Amino acid sequence: MNYELEQFLDLYAKPQGSSDNTILAYKNRYKRLIKMFGVETFHDIEDSELVEKLDEIKNANTRKCLYNMLIILRETLYKYDATLLREGRDNANLDTFEQKKQSNAKLLEELPSYESLLEHTEELYDQKQYREYLIMYILTNYYTRNYDMVLDIVTKKSDMTDDKKNYIWLVKGKEQALYLRNNYKTSKTYGYKQHTIIDEKALHAIKMLKGQKLIECSNPAYFVKNATGGLGEGRVLKIVIDHYRKLGDLQKIQEIASSRGTDLRTIVLEYDISLTPDESES
Repeated sequence: MNYELEQFLDLYAKPQGSSDNTILAYKNRYKRLIKMFGVETFHDIEDSELVEKLDEIKNANTRKCLYNMLIILRETLYKYDATLLREGRDNANLDTFEQKKQSNAKLLEELPSYESLLEHTEELYDQKQYREYLIMYILTNYYTRNYDMVLDIVTKKSDMTDDKKNYIWLVKGKEQALYLRNNYKTSKTYGYKQHTIIDEKALHAIKMLKGQKLIECSNPAYFVKNATGGLGEGRVLKIVIDHYRKLGDLQKIQEIASSRGTDLRTIVLEYDISLTPDESES
């Protein structure tokens, strides 16, 4: 591993308690930056050169992520003044917001309705596709990310031996199951989460899958995309948020944010597809 990257991970990522997925993202961004600039380290390169090159990236969200990586790296390792880089990131944030509005306008026309989402879930159950059904059930009731569904379905409390894993525990003698989330993106901020499942169809699906993994950790996005008919968890959440926004149910949207493990502002900015360009802007 590159020494500069290793130092960065030791001084910043690991003390922050970053997850394996976050550390992998840092590594991938660093490798991309090294390739982009053709350097061995970012010790001597001028901020103006960094800004000029980064601003050529059309995707504003990618640009913002790479800016952020460089700001943290140079401030953490070299104690540099990153004012110019921060200004570049601010501009990328503005561009991200505008690009998101344009994307949302298109999504409003393309995404299926909330009712269609529920119909698809019921069809999966009727077709005895219990794994896919349970994935959809979790997405539309607990609003999770992909990795939250990398879990073991167990029948004994004693089977839940790893406090860094997720489980569904089918409780013996009760018509209920407990969905236990120890390992998810924001667990260090929001802590352990537990959900009680009493829905008859969901319980039947769990019984049919007991002793198995719901999703393999190697490629959870693949399983989720397959279960959602190609939508993916992000678009499912957008459909759900749009449904409750139209109902004016802010309390439910707050509950969704809490269950997912994020703040309300992020939910609104990232997943509310009503955020589109005004007609006066077009």
